Formats: sequence, structure tokens, C-alpha cells
Amino acid sequence: MFPCLRKSGMESRDQLQKLWEYQGLDREIAELEKCALAIPKTMEAIEEEIKNARSEQVRLENLKKDLESERKRHESEIEAERERMRKTVGKQVEVKTNKEYSALLQEIDGIKEKIDLMETQTLEIMEEGEAMGVKINEGAAQLQEREGEADSRKKAKQVELTGLEERLTGLQNDRKYLARDIEDDWVVNYNRIKASRGWAVSPLSENSCGGCHQLLWPQLVHEIKHSNEIKTCPHCMRILYVGAEAAKPAEPS
Repeated sequence: MFPCLRKSGMESRDQLQKLWEYQGLDREIAELEKCALAIPKTMEAIEEEIKNARSEQVRLENLKKDLESERKRHESEIEAERERMRKTVGKQVEVKTNKEYSALLQEIDGIKEKIDLMETQTLEIMEEGEAMGVKINEGAAQLQEREGEADSRKKAKQVELTGLEERLTGLQNDRKYLARDIEDDWVVNYNRIKASRGWAVSPLSENSCGGCHQLLWPQLVHEIKHSNEIKTCPHCMRILYVGAEAAKPAEPS
């Protein structure tokens, strides 16, 4: 005997049609819920992009501050070396021998080389700081533009989310009202099969179950198409459905 769920009263193709429509609402609701859940994640990603851009801007500004501090340190050290140079040059009047004079000149040359090197390094730091300043200004303008774009994108997503929530509310109400026209036992069976199989109502696909794709016996296929009893797949236990155009009463013998 083929699997068949027998109930009294309204059990008929009308019930099966309503179950099919009920599942259609379920599918649409599931898809909208999926879209609705994705929107907050998209908004978080947008916010993360801006957060990273702001962090990069702060990093560049801190680098520029470090360069400024390094420049001031170099200038202070250069001034200290120049002061040492003045004092060393002043010692020339105190030199007694050629050896002392030669040693003093070497010290003076060493100080000059150090000052030259530090002045070169200071110039490089200043140039790097100026380039960093340009980059910071450009970054600030770009950040402001990106923040504006991000706000617009988030507002658009919020509008989209509101629309989805409104559509979901409407579909959920439709499903609730439709459920009133379906016998309670069928709703229970539907939910039980859905919980284990994903979807409870499967269309007939030629001579196979459209859910598990297993081949069905010819007599069961005939009964699905021509009887008023609601049949289930013997393999996956899904409720089998065939469209109204294919479901025709059997010809009288």
C-alpha cells in the first residue's frame, strides 16, 4: 500500500493546494528573512571600512607628529654641536704645539661633518613631513567623501531593511490567515516534515519525487494525478503535489 495521509472533512485537493501555497509563503518568507539578516552585516562592513580609513588617517597624523618631534630633536642637537664648534674653535688661541693644533683641527672637522650629516637628515625629515602633510590633507578630503558615501549607503540599506520587514509582516499575516483554512493536523504534519526534510511539499517530477528524486511506482503516480487523497513519497515522506493542469480525474471505465 502506498503512503497516504487520510483525514476527514476538508482533506482534498483543495487542502493540498493550500499546503502548496502555504509552503510558497514559507519559502518567500525564508528568502526575505535571509536578505533581512544580511543587511545589518552589510552595514557593519560599511562602518568597518570607515573605521579602518579613520584609523589610517590617525596613523598618518601620528607619523607626522613623530617626524616633527624628530626634526626638533635634530635641530636641538645641531645647535648643541654648533655651540661645541664655537667652543672648540675658541681653543685655538690656547694651543701650544703643532700636534695639539692638528688634533684640534681634526676635532673641528669631525664636528663639521656631524653637523652636515645632521642638517642633511633634518632636511630629509622636513621633506618627508611635507609629503606626509599633503597625504594627510588628501586623505582627510577622501575620508570626508567616503563618510558621506557610507552614510548614504547605510541609509539606503536601512530603507531596504524597513521595506523587507514590512513585506515580511504582510507575508507572515498571509500565512497565518491561510493556515486557518488548513486542517490543524495537516499543519502539524507539514511542520514535522519541514523540520526533518527542509521542505514538506514536493512537486511530482514526471515519475519521480521532486524532493528526493527517487522513482515512484506507476500506480502511485496515477493516484497522485487522479485521486483526491493526499499522497506522500515512500522514500522521503514529503507530501507530493501535482499542479491543477496535471491533476485530472480518472476516466470512467
